[in-house]
Amino acid sequence: MLEKAVYRLLDDCLKEIAKLPPLLDKAPSTEIHLRISAFCQDFKDAVFGRTHRDFVQGNTQRYSHFSQDIFSTQPKYVKTGGTGGLCLDLEDVRAVKEG
Repeated sequence: MLEKAVYRLLDDCLKEIAKLPPLLDKAPSTEIHLRISAFCQDFKDAVFGRTHRDFVQGNTQRYSHFSQDIFSTQPKYVKTGGTGGLCLDLEDVRAVKEG
């Protein structure tokens, strides 16, 4: 029974060791620099639409809807009657805020 438990623990340990990344074949500072450079390039490609197009387009659509929602909440401080869009005076603004 003890032997089975030891073999089970050893097997679990070996499985966890197998999940570790491979040993570096370069100096650690070189590896870090290469990974940062690769990340920056991938980020740049996403920003300029060369990769992850669905992500960028989805965010563009979300921003457009968000922007429209924000602008739809602004008070109407411009007369839309036959005056051609003249600005309201202070009394008109107060009436819009109260009404």
